[in-house]
Amino acid sequence: MNTKFRQYVARVGAFVRRPALDRDFSEELDSHFTMLVEDLVASGMPLEQARQKARLDLGARAQLLKAHRAARGLPTLEMLLRDLRRAVQILRRHPVLPLIAGVMVCLSRHGRQHRVAAIIILFVVMAVWCLASQCAKGNLDRQSVVSA
Repeated sequence: MNTKFRQYVARVGAFVRRPALDRDFSEELDSHFTMLVEDLVASGMPLEQARQKARLDLGARAQLLKAHRAARGLPTLEMLLRDLRRAVQILRRHPVLPLIAGVMVCLSRHGRQHRVAAIIILFVVMAVWCLASQCAKGNLDRQSVVSA
């Protein structure tokens, strides 16, 4: 139990100091890359070929950094914070969406049948508005929206 508690405290500390630890890890990767290139050049390999082989041997930098973060930090909390940041960005871009969602929730609480029609109409208006804004931005083709 004591070991698990220490691991948790270490992960929380790593989560708080993430930028510094990322910088340290990048520096360590750079030094490993440099040492590997030097070893390959010392064994008689040309410099460009040694750099390419060192990149292949070490692997993709982004994947290594992602695996390192997952091993030392709190990946669930990091994903939650990333999702919340994305949700706030979307709500800033489309402030009408939470308003329509709130109206739909308020209407659905009363349970009367004529309210269902109002909810469906609001949902259709919201869907058409979202599709139209995506088409205007060029994210969707009008032909694919019509055929769907």
